[in-house]
Amino acid sequence: MYSASFLPIILDYFAGSGTTAHAVMNLNRADGGRRKYILVEMGEHFNTVILPRIKKIAFCSQWKDGEPVHPSSKGNP
Repeated sequence: MYSASFLPIILDYFAGSGTTAHAVMNLNRADGGRRKYILVEMGEHFNTVILPRIKKIAFCSQWKDGEPVHPSSKGNP
């Protein structure tokens, strides 16, 4: 556990498909953390791969068949 005065910032120089951002967001959801992340990607796929993935996981943590699955809906979007 970390103190309120220490808020970790995760730096990923090779963002690839955005897995680091996805993991940090999941950790924050799981334990109420306030971690932040910085992604660096030189590839042209930032707008087509990474950004849509981050937007999707920010909207809802569970997806099935391209639709968000909310825990209270028991599998129905």
